Amino acid sequence: MERCLSCMKEYNIDDTTKGKENTCPFCGYEKGTPTEEIYHLNPGTILRDRYILGVVIGFGGFGITYKAWDKSLGTVVAVKEYYPTGIVQRVIGENNVSIYAKAKKKEFFAGMTRFMSEAKNMARFSDVPNIVHVNNYFEENNTAYIVMEYLDGVTLKHVLEEKGKLSDEETLEIMFPVMDALHALHQENILHRDISPDNIFICNNGQIKLIDFGAARFSDIENEMTRSIILKAGYAPVEQYRAKSKQGPYTDIYAVGATIYRCITGEAPDESVSRALEDELKAPNELDTSIPKYISSAVMKSMAINAELRFGSIPQFKKALEQKKVVKSDKQVVKGRKIRRAIVILFFFILIAIGGFGAYKYYEYKSNRIVLEKSTITIWVPVEVTEDTKDTDIEAAKQRIHTMSEKFLQDQPNVTLDVTAIPVEEYNQRLEDAAEVGNLPTLFLSDGVSDSIINESLVLEDVYEYLDVSNCYFLEDYKSEISAGRQFPTAFNAPIVYVRRTNGIDMNTVLINQFEQLGSDGSKGYYIDSNYYAMSFNSIGGKFYFGKDNVIDENTVNMLSDMMEEYNSKNYEFDAEKTEQDIALELFENGEITYYLASFNDNDYMRQEMPGLYAFRPMNSEQIQGEFAMMWSIGNSANEDQALAAKIWFNYILAERPQKTMFISENMLPLNKTIYSSISEIDESFSIMADYTDKMVFDYGKQDYIDRREKALYQDVIVGDEELDSWVKEQ
Repeated sequence: MERCLSCMKEYNIDDTTKGKENTCPFCGYEKGTPTEEIYHLNPGTILRDRYILGVVIGFGGFGITYKAWDKSLGTVVAVKEYYPTGIVQRVIGENNVSIYAKAKKKEFFAGMTRFMSEAKNMARFSDVPNIVHVNNYFEENNTAYIVMEYLDGVTLKHVLEEKGKLSDEETLEIMFPVMDALHALHQENILHRDISPDNIFICNNGQIKLIDFGAARFSDIENEMTRSIILKAGYAPVEQYRAKSKQGPYTDIYAVGATIYRCITGEAPDESVSRALEDELKAPNELDTSIPKYISSAVMKSMAINAELRFGSIPQFKKALEQKKVVKSDKQVVKGRKIRRAIVILFFFILIAIGGFGAYKYYEYKSNRIVLEKSTITIWVPVEVTEDTKDTDIEAAKQRIHTMSEKFLQDQPNVTLDVTAIPVEEYNQRLEDAAEVGNLPTLFLSDGVSDSIINESLVLEDVYEYLDVSNCYFLEDYKSEISAGRQFPTAFNAPIVYVRRTNGIDMNTVLINQFEQLGSDGSKGYYIDSNYYAMSFNSIGGKFYFGKDNVIDENTVNMLSDMMEEYNSKNYEFDAEKTEQDIALELFENGEITYYLASFNDNDYMRQEMPGLYAFRPMNSEQIQGEFAMMWSIGNSANEDQALAAKIWFNYILAERPQKTMFISENMLPLNKTIYSSISEIDESFSIMADYTDKMVFDYGKQDYIDRREKALYQDVIVGDEELDSWVKEQ
């Protein structure tokens, strides 16, 4: 049997095909047909020993898309290769790409990081039917690839080129699925930013798909942010023409309106920047009187130059297009806002007047669910802030908690949340002050806080009565420890080895299971982050304060001695003005070390600061020590109702959507098995840890103690002058 590398169908080679062995009987493709461009990979090239590349189905300035056959799934897929022409080249007959000039290296790797971010953005929405599905993404041939479902059909742009324009019914039949897809994106705070007929795909089976997430970015409605300018003239609103601007769902709403305008009128709308100077854009029903007025009005509102006058959300826009919402003129909108302000003020005072009558309380079971009494849960969380975006960072952290609590609040209408986000450098002191006066919040994140604060929180003795942990890793295994403790984990962290590219190491074969490997096999050296001494040493054969013994064993002392010799031989300079991570990553970036032992939690930082310079590889020992993370404690000032609400809240935070939000925003590993599994299947770099859960052990309840030991070792011995042996004896 032979597989055609164009249509991907199989055909027999026998006597009847003599003389035509290289010709596909289905599509006529000739085997051995040269590629359109010499830098394209030849049909038949195999990636990851799984994807057989076929013909090129599209290419541009930043990438090449191949039709391919997935041997594992037995199906046709599309494989997109990151190939920025003008920066890289490929020698004929070779698969690897090489960068033209050293000066372009940073640009190449930054672009590759954005390329992989596109894959990550798309992969998050694999359950949304109208967004092209990502099956895999990985690095190979010194570049990166995204594997997507293969779409058989045409773009909306192609349809419009053929037909000129569409009826309003045809247009909405295409655009409503696109709007549903966008609404899913917006709910996760992501903007597409490139809606146009080019990026709307009409499959032969009638399905509509939104494609090309290369311009997608996080939404920021309240504040201006610097973003790359990526746009299509006629479809992009004015805010997208500025590198620093406020952008939100209304940015995509403008582009949807412009696309509908093009479809029903046959004319591309004027550029928004031109309209901002002098708006001469005619309403659709002025160009074609057969277009219903309500559709014409909705489209014009969606394309308002002033973003505040557009629809506030995709569902609002959709209702207007379905004639379920009356669309007002700009003047009517402004007048209506004044009236609404007066109504809101009046309603506010009415609520105050009658508020006392709604303060009844009750318990009851409905479908095995507790209906909580009326109470307010105060929640404190730390947040990393920068001076320029402090207010935004704080509001985003508060919003994340509300998003994660959405289902809880729906099911528990008597409970309200009062969330406070505190800059991380102030957080511990605020907790210390609150603990001192007996006024800790109901719930607070307690990772890294002192034992004195933890001891002012409630013991979680009955918490498992309100939990379903059947779809979570580890929580059943550590039930007795958690029930006797004061911190409830909702995520975890794990040790990872970051391997420097181009350091003479075959990254795909790196599997660290013993300490000796770090200094062999052509390694230029290593660095172990002191924040993760326990996880690292306990995962490669040592014992660093693990378990009840609370000691450093002889094997670990030997490893530490070798590590000190390594540091001394490399003349590592420990500068008090630099953080340890600054020192280690400078060595890593310059190629002076091959291995950097840290944790999964550092991956987001590495992707931003070291794009393309590393691969992360797993520990491969029989036992791997992890750390529980996103630990929540209940302040002992909580009353009975608040404490019960907090324990039930834990159960909701273990559900799929909150766990996905936590993974994306906090870069912590999810305890939820479904989310962990789905991410492992999609992200190949993440999938290397797929079997971690079978090997993972935790030292619950000792994290503050271990943190202090790690910091003391680093300060006293690594940076200070104390001898290792004497320090170990003192402990």
